[in-house]
Amino acid sequence: MHFDYHLDMIFRLFLLAFASFFLTSQEVDLADIDPELLKNLTPEQIIYMQQMQREDDVIETGDDLTKEESLVDADTLEQIEEKFGYNFFSKIPTTISPTQDLPVPNDYKISLQDEISVLLSGSKDARYSLKVNLDGTILFPEIGFITVVDQSLQDVRNKISALINQSYVGVNTDISIKDLSAKKITIVGAVNIPGTYLVNPFTTISNAIAYAGGVEDYASLREIHLIKANGEKHTFDLYDLLVRGDRSQDISVSAGNTIVVNGTSNFVKIDGSVIRPMTYEYTSDDSYQDLIDFALGLDAYASNNNITSMVADNGRNYSIKIESAEKVGNKKLLELFIGEQISNNDKDLFVTGSGSTTGYFSVNGESLDELFKKIKFSSDIYPFYAIYEQEVNGGLSRTKKAFSLADPDTYKELKANNNSRIFFYDREYILNTEAYEEDNPALLSDYAQIFLPDNNVSIPVIGKLSPRQIHSFLGKSESIDLSNVAVITTKNSSSDSYDLIFDSADLVAISFPPSKQNLIEIEITGEVRNPGIYLVSSSTNLDELYTLVGGFLNNSFQDGIELFRQSVKEKQIKALRESKSILSDSMIQKTAGVSDRGMVDIQAIIELADLIEPTGRVAGDFSENSDIASNFILKDGDIINVPAISVEVTVQGEVLNSSSFIFDSDMNYNDYIKASGGYTSFADKRAAFVIRANGESTPVGNNMFSGQVKIYPGDTIVIPRNLDQLEALPLISMATKIISDIAFSAASLNAIQN
Repeated sequence: MHFDYHLDMIFRLFLLAFASFFLTSQEVDLADIDPELLKNLTPEQIIYMQQMQREDDVIETGDDLTKEESLVDADTLEQIEEKFGYNFFSKIPTTISPTQDLPVPNDYKISLQDEISVLLSGSKDARYSLKVNLDGTILFPEIGFITVVDQSLQDVRNKISALINQSYVGVNTDISIKDLSAKKITIVGAVNIPGTYLVNPFTTISNAIAYAGGVEDYASLREIHLIKANGEKHTFDLYDLLVRGDRSQDISVSAGNTIVVNGTSNFVKIDGSVIRPMTYEYTSDDSYQDLIDFALGLDAYASNNNITSMVADNGRNYSIKIESAEKVGNKKLLELFIGEQISNNDKDLFVTGSGSTTGYFSVNGESLDELFKKIKFSSDIYPFYAIYEQEVNGGLSRTKKAFSLADPDTYKELKANNNSRIFFYDREYILNTEAYEEDNPALLSDYAQIFLPDNNVSIPVIGKLSPRQIHSFLGKSESIDLSNVAVITTKNSSSDSYDLIFDSADLVAISFPPSKQNLIEIEITGEVRNPGIYLVSSSTNLDELYTLVGGFLNNSFQDGIELFRQSVKEKQIKALRESKSILSDSMIQKTAGVSDRGMVDIQAIIELADLIEPTGRVAGDFSENSDIASNFILKDGDIINVPAISVEVTVQGEVLNSSSFIFDSDMNYNDYIKASGGYTSFADKRAAFVIRANGESTPVGNNMFSGQVKIYPGDTIVIPRNLDQLEALPLISMATKIISDIAFSAASLNAIQN
């Protein structure tokens, strides 16, 4: 949205809203801040943060962290959000690599369009480059056609060598693959972008799926089918590769293969004392030990006798204790939890949560720095907030103290005492505000609001930190405006704050505005996979946009792609305005040479101009990979529409019956004119033209040769009115033609769209 016009008024109203609230109220919201604290922020920064703030963002202030409260149930901590294996495809390149220098194994099956190099030496010196024809043969001079398709490279070598030895004496042969053809395959099912793809000749099933943008969140990684051209089916379980390192079933694809990725709902969250807690896919043939193996086995604190499973049955969920050797069978699993061993010393310190080693540690009043050396932290550990919990009152209650791994000053006074607990959190958990609020309702005073270019989050922070540290941890890829990062504290606000250090006790909000890079807004509608409004770089071309939206649907009519541009629309409006003015002036001045009948005609054209709504359409071939699409740079506000396949031809203008007809390849221009009842007496046959589906105009020319004009689906045949009575007045004639052309173009576009 653009706020420049009313920016001052918006800013005044915004500050007025702030004036009725205080920072220390029950809620910490941008609207709660004294306007005086915002004086160092620009109106744009304030408006940006107001836009980004969610309606339901409520930050409650609780009592001090040392308040006595009941024990937190650590078993309810949310650890797993990601499904195992789904990010595998994002790491696979999807460009077709050059194949000239690839080592080709002897068992490689020759494919159509492969190129075989044959080098002869000895009594005959020659070199041949033989491409495999569509019938599966190569043509070898003086020998003839040789069938090679679907035969191994070694078999082809043997066959060609034998034939050469029959035809020549004393000739040595060297046969190799000069160039390999890309393979056309189809990928369907639970993938992000199903379709037909050209892939590298050595592409395997798992590699191929990357071409389709990876898989949907309901995809089965364990039941992937490769259907060959002859109907033979091969089933691939990706877990064989990801868990066991077994590539034997991840076979190479061939031309004409179809890969089908099935969907499934068989997912189980494996949690507790395992090395890699995540969500995994299971089958009825899996044992619980198989599932534990998926999670890389038990950790050092696990108990093999303390395994429970949450099961869904007839609309209710219940927990059962299981043995690891049992098979899943027909059970609908929700969660598998591996419990920890019970400590032999009930006075040990207990570490729990996510992002770190969990279990009991023997301590004796050592510093937390010493304890941290014993704990293994994951790369996703949340460094700005953790909770130390100590028993008081003989174990009847506990005190809590928050600390930050990133700021040793927050825990330098704490000791690793017996009968205490430490709660750590990882990235996924800390960004799950609802889970955190449920588990730690009294600690919400430590929340700060973070405004990002795409959304805003609320996260707990403690100690001293900088916006740079926060942004780095969140791992956001989008570019931000480093010079315009704003920080609001209880005392003040600042606009250039990316590297400044702030005390979390005063921190209210941090705003990371988007980079000031030149972004433009483009809208694409119609038969594409993901229509909508996109913010793209000002250097984006049409082909890049097509890729961004996921490509075209099967029923798209690329020959009729419409591109509308505001600057073109403004030029059309200006041309209409000027043309109308010329015609109006001619009537007022009763320009010589214009008969009364001509005046009536001019008045009719003026009335037509009042009804015309210029579209701003730019004509051209905007189909995928066309010269225009590859080089056409988009502008802010451009609208692209991809219509459905058109099978109609429209005839309009000076014919007896303007109408649309189903395209008939046997019909030419004259045939469509006849089908429309023929020309009227006012028709200007010499000026007739055809508007193609892509918006381009083709003149029909001399009527004698009009039958030679090729007509295509989506075309509009336009028969304009004869303007001979105005030929003596070039300006009037020109104005009339401009109005007529714009009118016909708009009408033809409407015909195509409908």
